[in-house]
Amino acid sequence: MNPVREENHKGSTQASARDFRSEQACPEPSRRGLRPAPNGMTKTLGILGGLSALFLIWFIVIRPAIAGIYLKQMETVDSQSHFAEYKIKDLHQTIIPLTKFTSAEIPYRYRYVELLMKLASVEKDSEKKKALYQEADQELEIIYQKNPGDFDYYPTLINLMIQWKKADPSKNEEVKQIFQQAVSANSNNGFLYYLWGEELKEVGEYQLAKEKLTKALALFAGSNFPGITPEIEKNLELIKAEIHQELVELEKLIKN
Repeated sequence: MNPVREENHKGSTQASARDFRSEQACPEPSRRGLRPAPNGMTKTLGILGGLSALFLIWFIVIRPAIAGIYLKQMETVDSQSHFAEYKIKDLHQTIIPLTKFTSAEIPYRYRYVELLMKLASVEKDSEKKKALYQEADQELEIIYQKNPGDFDYYPTLINLMIQWKKADPSKNEEVKQIFQQAVSANSNNGFLYYLWGEELKEVGEYQLAKEKLTKALALFAGSNFPGITPEIEKNLELIKAEIHQELVELEKLIKN
């Protein structure tokens, strides 16, 4: 063999051996990153992912659906039944854990307030009646703490307090304060002024009632904005027509 070629061959072989040993000692980072996870870990991650998906389905979909079934049972309870209060409260304790932290919680709590008010309206015992109104008020406080800006909060609270005041005249001043709070927090809400005007008319304060209803009419008149749906526009027209009629009646009452 040619001595020069033999020497070159030996040098090439030695270099290849060094490269191989170096590669074995320090694998390329990219190759390390591409190593597949052990089979056991892959299976565990798959199981955890599946369990997470099942939990989300249970939490977001199934729980509110079950709560809806119980709510239907609650709504079919005869409010004049001797055990109506116990049945409704028992169902309430079942429903609340099913609706907590879901979008169904606040609407459900409003429905529960309505049912408590319905129970109170047919309750003969004055103390039990007041207790039902008190519980409804506490439920509304929970709603307020969870969502202070909820659109239905003040109208519902006002209806509750007006109904409560009929059973307990000492609530009269509190009703006035709530109206003040309501319009202070929602100065452009014509419906609140409308409710206030109706309440003032009911208690014989005709001039103040006229002022509040006039304010309500002005706010409703300003609600005609581009993009309003025909259904909403129709409802607004009906409300404005009713307020006009109320103002005509108030003018007659003021003159007399």
